[in-house]
Amino acid sequence: THTERERETSFVATSMTTTAGRATGGRDDGKDMTTMAATTDEEEVTRPLLTSRRGRAKRPLMAGVGFAVAVMASVTVAARRMGLGKVPHTWKPKHGRPLLAPRPTNTAPSVTYKLHTLCRDERVRTVAGDFFLDGAFEPYLVRHNYGSPSFFKKEEAIKMNSYDFSDVEKGYSLTTRKANFEYGFALKNTKTGKWLYEIGKSHSALAKLPCTQRYGKYFNRVLTVEGDKTNIEYVFGSCSSTCEGYMDASYTTRATSGLIPNCPDSSMVIGQTEDARLVTIRSMQMGGDATYKAGMGRALVSRDTQYENESENEVQWIMHGITPYWHNDGSKGKKEVKMVAFKVLRSPATNNVAICKASSKAWIRPGGSLCSGKNCYSGSLDIPALWRDTANHANENFNGFAPVATVARRGDARPDEFTFDADGSNLLNNDVILTAEQMGTVVDARRVILLSGSPCGNAVGCIRPLLAEPDSQVTPTKSVKYWILGVASGNGVSSNPGIKMVRIKVYVDGSNNIRAQALEAKNGNAEFTYRNVNDLVQQDEDGDVYRMPVSISAHWYLTGSTVVASLGVPTTVSGSGLNAGSLTFLLAPEMVPSLAENTPTPQLTGY
Repeated sequence: THTERERETSFVATSMTTTAGRATGGRDDGKDMTTMAATTDEEEVTRPLLTSRRGRAKRPLMAGVGFAVAVMASVTVAARRMGLGKVPHTWKPKHGRPLLAPRPTNTAPSVTYKLHTLCRDERVRTVAGDFFLDGAFEPYLVRHNYGSPSFFKKEEAIKMNSYDFSDVEKGYSLTTRKANFEYGFALKNTKTGKWLYEIGKSHSALAKLPCTQRYGKYFNRVLTVEGDKTNIEYVFGSCSSTCEGYMDASYTTRATSGLIPNCPDSSMVIGQTEDARLVTIRSMQMGGDATYKAGMGRALVSRDTQYENESENEVQWIMHGITPYWHNDGSKGKKEVKMVAFKVLRSPATNNVAICKASSKAWIRPGGSLCSGKNCYSGSLDIPALWRDTANHANENFNGFAPVATVARRGDARPDEFTFDADGSNLLNNDVILTAEQMGTVVDARRVILLSGSPCGNAVGCIRPLLAEPDSQVTPTKSVKYWILGVASGNGVSSNPGIKMVRIKVYVDGSNNIRAQALEAKNGNAEFTYRNVNDLVQQDEDGDVYRMPVSISAHWYLTGSTVVASLGVPTTVSGSGLNAGSLTFLLAPEMVPSLAENTPTPQLTGY
């Protein structure tokens, strides 16, 4: 009998063995659930759903519910045999459901299953956070048909199809006759190959929940006790059937003003989360001093993917960039990549996550040569590798200001970073930046998050990064999202300090690829001074597109010939105007509501 001592709150997806069978006829085959390949069972249930008496006699005692009912004198005896009701917090079926599920009819019904995965509840988030951390997932229906010796095998799992519950909630659906009795849902991580079952023993997501059927120490869903046996809808790992009212802020940007302190100072708190790996730093302001002039403005930031101490409590990020400025010489900056490492530290006691500066350095190009054109965009470089290339380092002191970040919760997925580089001397020209294969099951333009680009053309000259924010005047859809990229650089209209901008369309083409196209470019100043072009030290602090009185997006829509002037959109580096030669962007592993936001990055008020 089951003693109920397995009240642990962790069901492990990383090396999980097959536990979705049951003690009364199920089996644990001990195979590693992280390595077995999933295949789709294409065979319809054509044999009799109930095996012969002889066939059933070969199975262990209580191998089927029908047999259990036949040998048990009463429900009370059945409950006693399965160990139900012996200790508090035991399983109790949903009101109106029997303790033992009835056997199916001889004809397998056609059933439509719908699965929500957006609103994962706290238990799923807590115990399976690492499963969702990296990579997208594929959903499957797993089942044990009545009288079958096969219990919930991955080889017989049936892959589900993408389904839109709403414009912002993507789920999955499947109509099949291939299941007639016990079933459940399982997810396969396409990046790690690991599987996560919602059904199984007491450490499973559905353990002891009233929408399950209990057999000894196993908890599964059962078709024959469902109210509507032809249309079934559930949230993964839950008895809920809808995500209505779910709030999501995993991709909502937040900005924090001020100088980032040196480690281990944890005074700059940027949010709260149960896992520091779910903080994504999108950009920072780079600052120098009278000796080491950054001249950068706002800089790119990349996660240090080679950092050995990465954990739920600690992650390292590296801010980086290339500028024309080097010490007091305004011509040699292009020989180096300026870099600053920062740690994101989580307090287990409070879940506060703080950011602090670890160290800074510069990577010197071999031979001290200067970069040119699109090669001056640090987003195209392997920054973690350059950080560790000690043979080409120089000790230079830079600081970080005003990080812009997103903070997700445990159980969410962190995005992957990509960089697209146009061929040769070409610039962005309606190019494929992600293939349909890379997009996977859910093809949605809003999953692509532009971060920055290299500002090329004769208006800027490929130096300093363009920073991206959504076009706040156009509502994004699953097929298209518009972005405006800007850089504080040089003189604006009428020789005033300015911002240069390019508007880019990111959309799904007819083959489900993601394309990016530069539509128009502008030069503006809005008749206010936010950058002192004659003071390199002041530039470090004031050349920040997120410190202007209005956002990049709002700046784009200002009017007046002395405020905004049109530029051309060249297709080559030497062309007239402004375009992006490279794009750095994130791909969200799944579609969530906050990706549909088109609000500008919060404006910083000062350092």
